Amino acid sequence: MNSLIYLPQCSSTQDEIIDFINSNHLEEDFIAVYTFNQTNGRGQYGNIWENYPNENLAYSFAIKTKNIFCSDILFNYYTAIVVRDFIANLTKTEVKIKWPNDLVIGNLKLGGILIETVRQESKTVAIIGIGINFMAPKSMKQATSIQAASSHLSLTADDVLESLLSELGMLLPQFERNGFTPLLVDYEEANRDTDYNVRLLHNNQLFAEGRVIGVTAQGALRLATPIGEREIVSGEISLRRDSEPK
Repeated sequence: MNSLIYLPQCSSTQDEIIDFINSNHLEEDFIAVYTFNQTNGRGQYGNIWENYPNENLAYSFAIKTKNIFCSDILFNYYTAIVVRDFIANLTKTEVKIKWPNDLVIGNLKLGGILIETVRQESKTVAIIGIGINFMAPKSMKQATSIQAASSHLSLTADDVLESLLSELGMLLPQFERNGFTPLLVDYEEANRDTDYNVRLLHNNQLFAEGRVIGVTAQGALRLATPIGEREIVSGEISLRRDSEPK
């Protein structure tokens, strides 16, 4: 049994569903909360996800992880691949992943993913937050949207949500059975920056630079540098192509 809860407005779908899990026993296979008016959305590492009414689809769902034998990083990658493939097929547009889990069209941000876990008694529950620009945000110059990518189609935000929910529900059992390894090639092909020179910044300071040559089976970014290969674990790191503003 699954539950889908619509909120006309909320501070953060991620916080709403975590509060629900902390105060209720999760009996369903998964439970989801969504809104088109999120006032204080959260991104990776405490960053703020900017939202304006009816411009963004904010969607969080909780799922028991008893059959998911991998790290949060790899589960994050899996979700990015599923959402990326879904939007690409929906809009007939080339959608890429900017490491580790931003969704982009060209250099324009389309959405992002945030995964957290909470303990409920002796079980772990994964909270998956997905933010997608349905309309182009007025405040973000380097952003695009579902509507911009699918101007030739007649799509509503509800259409997008229902189809995405179905896709995630259908593909999750495959991930539970097979893990991330079979998807490694898919992630590398979807990675916007494969074979490009990039700079990695931590607290706005240069942390590493080199050419992206892939990701490891454990989820680290593989970077070819003048002194040899480096493996970078996802953290509070910002990635920029050499051609992007510093």
